[in-house]
Amino acid sequence: MIRVRRARKTDAGAIAALARELGRWIMGQDGTTSAADVRRYAFGPQRWCDILIATDGPTVVGYALTRHFFEGFTGRRRMFLSDLAVSADARRAGVGERLVARVCRHAQSLDCDAVTWECSDNNHVALAFYDKLDAERIDRVVFLSIERERINEIALSA
Repeated sequence: MIRVRRARKTDAGAIAALARELGRWIMGQDGTTSAADVRRYAFGPQRWCDILIATDGPTVVGYALTRHFFEGFTGRRRMFLSDLAVSADARRAGVGERLVARVCRHAQSLDCDAVTWECSDNNHVALAFYDKLDAERIDRVVFLSIERERINEIALSA
C-alpha cells in the first residue's frame, strides 16, 4: 500500500538514489546528489527544501521536493515543486498523484496561491501526467540560470 509522509534523515540515501534515477530519466545521465547532500540541505540548520516521500511498505518509491517563496511584484505566495520522482517500477500506480495531492495539502497549509514547477520539454510521460492534472502551461515564462563560475564573476564585478 502506498503511503506519503514527510521525509526523515534516514530516508536520505533512498531520496538521493531516486534523484540520480530522475537524472537518468530526464537528462540521460546520473545526478550527483548524495545522501549527505540530502541530509545537509533538507534537514540541516539552513534548510533549503521540504521533501515528501511515498513508500510501498518499507521501500521509498517516490519523492516530491518543494520550497516556498513570496513573489514581490504580485504579492503571491507560491510553492515550487522542484522534483517529482517516482521509481520506474512504481510508475502508473498512483504514486505521482498521491505525492502531488500531498504537495497541494502542504501548499494549502501555508496559504499558497499557486504551486508551480518546470518540466523538461522532452519528458512526455510527465507532461501527459501534468496535463491530466489540468496544470497550466506558462509559455510566456523563460527559465534562466547563472551557474557558480559566472555568479563569482558577477559578484566580483560590482
